[in-house]
Amino acid sequence: MVRRLSTVVLLIGLLVVGAAAPALASDCNSGRFCAFDGTNYVHPKLLDSGAAAGTNNVDVADDLVSSGKNRTGNRWCAVNNGFPGDDTIWNFAPNTNVSTLGSQNNKTDHFYVRTSAQNCT
Repeated sequence: MVRRLSTVVLLIGLLVVGAAAPALASDCNSGRFCAFDGTNYVHPKLLDSGAAAGTNNVDVADDLVSSGKNRTGNRWCAVNNGFPGDDTIWNFAPNTNVSTLGSQNNKTDHFYVRTSAQNCT
């Protein structure tokens, strides 16, 4: 009887701990833009931002972004530092998920945030 009771208490404890577990790295809340190191939103999460439209130079670790989730109504523009100027390499449309940037993987240095009506220029 004591053994069964111990097992039940252990199982209940595991369920409570599981319910309180933190969100996964691939999660991205509404109103946020999240960029990930790996394709298919694999951690680590490099950026979790709610920057407003018109914001330039939202910094992210250079040359690591491979996927992203845009949970905002704004356009997020992935930018590579170039010479003599920056090059926009990817356009995350409002409310979209991009599981891979393909040939543009690992080239983003920062982001510009624009309204949905603006282009990434």
